[in-house]
Amino acid sequence: MRLLASTFLLLLVSGAAYAAPPSDPLGSPMWADMVERVLEGGEVVFDDKVKVVVPSIVENQAQVPVTADARALPGVTKLVVFADLNPIQHVLTLTPGKSAPYIGFRMKVEQGTPVRA
Repeated sequence: MRLLASTFLLLLVSGAAYAAPPSDPLGSPMWADMVERVLEGGEVVFDDKVKVVVPSIVENQAQVPVTADARALPGVTKLVVFADLNPIQHVLTLTPGKSAPYIGFRMKVEQGTPVRA
């Protein structure tokens, strides 16, 4: 199974006027829907300071290791992880508080899909 990992941030800017999201560098057919549903239509900025690491090939699709690291950005208040083509697309939301905006976990993936944070 091959997975696509997004190695950039999808940053929501609260209170910003809604503008059309930038085109998806991963070419997902679900991109516009994900921006509206998971990111609630907020402004989206791709930033390579945030790293999402997913192996390109996995043996067990029920135990896919994922890390999302936004420590390079100051002031992160929420980290949302989602997988475009999964049946349940919203994987998790981390509110780091005083902790670092970094998480490592395992998730089930139904098919090759972009995994984003």
